[in-house]
Amino acid sequence: MQHQSEEKNSESMIIPNLADSVGQGILLSNETWEHVFDASPGYIAFISPDFKIQRINKALAAFLGGSPSQYIGKPCYEVMHQSTSPVTDCPLMKINGEKSIQTSIVEDKNFGKALVKAIPLYAADGSFTGCLHMVEPVDEMKDIHSGNMDKERAMYSLVNAIPDPSLLCDLSGSILMASAGFLDMTGILDSEAVNGSNYISFFAHEDIDRALLGFNTLTYGTQEKLSGQFMVRKAGREAFRCEVTMSLVKQNNVSISGVLLTFRDISNQVALQESANKNHIRLSRFNKTFLGFTSEPSMNINRLVSLLGEMLGASACSFNKISNGASIPFASWQSPFMKDFTPDQVSNIALDQFNSNPDDFILLPKPQLAPHYQVNPQLIDKYGIRTILGITVKSGQTILGQIVVVFTFNFQLKGDDKEFCSMISSAMALENSRVGLNVKSEVNDLNYRELFDFFTDSIYILAPDGVFIDVNTGATRMYGYNREDMIGSNIEMLSAPEKNDHEATFQSIIKAFNGETQEFEWWGIRKNGEVFPKDIVLNRGRYFGRDVVIAIGRDISERKQVEEQLLGYNMELREINQSKDKFFSILAHDLKNPFGGLLGFIDLLYEDIDELSTDQVKEYLQNIRTASYHTYSLLENLLEWSRIQTGKVQFRPSKFDLKEEIESVVMVLDVNAVRKNIKLLNLVPAGIEAEADRNMIHSVIQNLATNAIKFSNSNSTVTIKGKYALPPEPGNHKNAEVVSKARKWYELSITDTGIGIPDDIMPKLFKLDGQFSMAGTANEPGTGLGLILCKEMVEKNGGKIRVESVPGNGSTFSFTLPLSE
Repeated sequence: MQHQSEEKNSESMIIPNLADSVGQGILLSNETWEHVFDASPGYIAFISPDFKIQRINKALAAFLGGSPSQYIGKPCYEVMHQSTSPVTDCPLMKINGEKSIQTSIVEDKNFGKALVKAIPLYAADGSFTGCLHMVEPVDEMKDIHSGNMDKERAMYSLVNAIPDPSLLCDLSGSILMASAGFLDMTGILDSEAVNGSNYISFFAHEDIDRALLGFNTLTYGTQEKLSGQFMVRKAGREAFRCEVTMSLVKQNNVSISGVLLTFRDISNQVALQESANKNHIRLSRFNKTFLGFTSEPSMNINRLVSLLGEMLGASACSFNKISNGASIPFASWQSPFMKDFTPDQVSNIALDQFNSNPDDFILLPKPQLAPHYQVNPQLIDKYGIRTILGITVKSGQTILGQIVVVFTFNFQLKGDDKEFCSMISSAMALENSRVGLNVKSEVNDLNYRELFDFFTDSIYILAPDGVFIDVNTGATRMYGYNREDMIGSNIEMLSAPEKNDHEATFQSIIKAFNGETQEFEWWGIRKNGEVFPKDIVLNRGRYFGRDVVIAIGRDISERKQVEEQLLGYNMELREINQSKDKFFSILAHDLKNPFGGLLGFIDLLYEDIDELSTDQVKEYLQNIRTASYHTYSLLENLLEWSRIQTGKVQFRPSKFDLKEEIESVVMVLDVNAVRKNIKLLNLVPAGIEAEADRNMIHSVIQNLATNAIKFSNSNSTVTIKGKYALPPEPGNHKNAEVVSKARKWYELSITDTGIGIPDDIMPKLFKLDGQFSMAGTANEPGTGLGLILCKEMVEKNGGKIRVESVPGNGSTFSFTLPLSE
């Protein structure tokens, strides 16, 4: 053996994070072996101190030509190295003396030249139990890691430039490279701390199994890409929800070389949707509770207490009146898990806090409750109370009482929780004012005027024919009409034109009158003409002895905006995934293919240069030069596109003369035009001053003019001209903040009389997922990315780009840009 080295610390291995588990008694459990080692493509065996094989994974057994069971108990040197005794300087022998990880380069009949890594394992009592052997043939390593260094650097740069945070992993899940975006997302500053670890380290424990299953489905199944939502960890032990996409990375479109993981933080989207859903459910439950009110206020207060406890996920909840500074229990509720607990046991805690610091909401987490645990240990030991919430119940400025809510988890009071608690508190204040009054009324024959004006939602009392009998102030505020204007009118008065099915609405009213609760979305129109969406709930009720339909409506404009925002997020996510897939396809194929010819010519030159003539050497060098320039151009375009996508290209608008800028492009491209005897004409008049990012506009003009020359026949003309144009619509523009209708706009057009563009190609020109490249009339190569970059740059400046073409007759590319004000 040669080149032996000693490793004092754990390092990245075929099974990442392995050294962390050494000596904990769990490393070699059946589950660990079956799910980790057998799943690894690397060659792994566990060998006892007497050189006997105790475990061998499927990959190594298959390499040796058998099944794992055939090799158990046999000497490792016989099975693995075809030797009759331990080989010289065997890592296992070295471990016995050094007690540290050992690495050696060996040469034998089975593996040829191979890297052998041995990791010592210890029992719980500290005794040495053997070592984990990992073998990796150097030839295979060479195949994986050798090759042109420029290609490797380019690939790593491009992975780092993918817009979403990304990880590039080998087939065992070991991280080969983490993008800067991934480091930013997770809050890990040192990339070396990530590289070599396993991707699974970044998934929350509840999602590890699903993440492993997805990864193994790709590497051992037939699918090439999987996506799903996972909880992802970041520094500080915080976890957040991500859309994670796993994609196979292939060499030569056949052999799988790794897996690309991309992450998109969707925690805000999920939070918005969950908040909208939670508020809708809470409102529905609150409305049903209100409609079930009886003429007995104390019973209604009990129902409100129960509703609040259930909807907040509490363990207990109570309403306590406050009189002369004392808390008097009035109504309480306990979950099935707290049957022997009475909420008044903690009501004085919330009251004491309120007396020292009056507030509408008092939240006492576990640290603040610590002194109370010392006085009454049962609160934490028996009941597990971790948070207490106090909610003040007021009538105007008069304090009536306090709601006390008890939690056995670390409850956090959010904005929508406060809104719901305030609704319950206000309803309790109204019902409390009715306690003790001599109310003799049929069930549900309440003073609707008093209750109506409390609710912020709109409430309507309807006759079976849809005529308004009464409405609350919430309804008048919602629509902008007076109460007198609405009473006696039909529901069609509030219906947005051509938005609702009136027949279906009237059928719903009839069904509700017959006792069937109805829920649906409806579009209203305010007095000022504004159209908005509503949630409507219809129930049968009583109004002063009369059977009626009670309609409760809530403006859901905000929820609709959230839904549209989520839909936009999903559309954006799909577009980004498509772009990313195409981006990686370019990375894996288009960028790789030129290197095949490039390396081939280099090899020929290296091997046969003494036998080649000067002309042949020049020919080879010309081919190498062409391939190198093309590859460099592709790489440059890819990196420029990625910088734009990730916001790394700064937008610096300035004022400049458009004709002069076009002339500078014409001077650069004139050599290309002369070679094909093509005349470049700049017909834009002097004195037109643009205000845009000069470098971007220069790149756009140069790219479009280059394409025009490329696809023009010899002895033709390429014309650049312009005209004043209408401004783009801000609402429909990707970069609407830079679009102003007050300023003037100019449209530049670059026209050729060349081969034109086929009709089926036109829709793909400006899309990364539809990237298309054609050779020019003189076989000039293209990257297929130039027009995509043009579109990004034009839109960055607030403009629009378009194309008109007739196959065989040429094309005209036009784009707008703002002029100086």
